[in-house]
Amino acid sequence: MIMGRPISRPELADERLRMRVRNLPTQLERARARVRQLEQQAREWKLHDLIQERAQ
Repeated sequence: MIMGRPISRPELADERLRMRVRNLPTQLERARARVRQLEQQAREWKLHDLIQERAQ
């Protein structure tokens, strides 16, 4: 409720949009962290595959 009156649909939509926009930096940082994690994993697997090939 804004100032004790019911929220109209456009106001509700605006507030939802504001919340989503406010969350974007957090989501972006989470996505970047996930990308770093996946890149690290890919490097480890590539290294593991190279070691396996050398062992044969």
